Amino acid sequence: MVFGKVVTKVCKVGCIACMLCVKACKFDAIHVVDNIAEIDYSKCVMCGACVTACPRKIIVDERKRVNN
Repeated sequence: MVFGKVVTKVCKVGCIACMLCVKACKFDAIHVVDNIAEIDYSKCVMCGACVTACPRKIIVDERKRVNN
């Protein structure tokens, strides 16, 4: 995947369009558009499957973030 190789060289938090999040989502809430994962929050049930599947750990569960 040429696009992914370029992204990893220039950005630590860039989507590499690997589609693993799309495959993990059982609710059809994620689609890769123009090589970027987009989440349809009207379909998302916050199950966390995409968070677990993302190899770059770009998709995060904001509910688990700690604000200081």
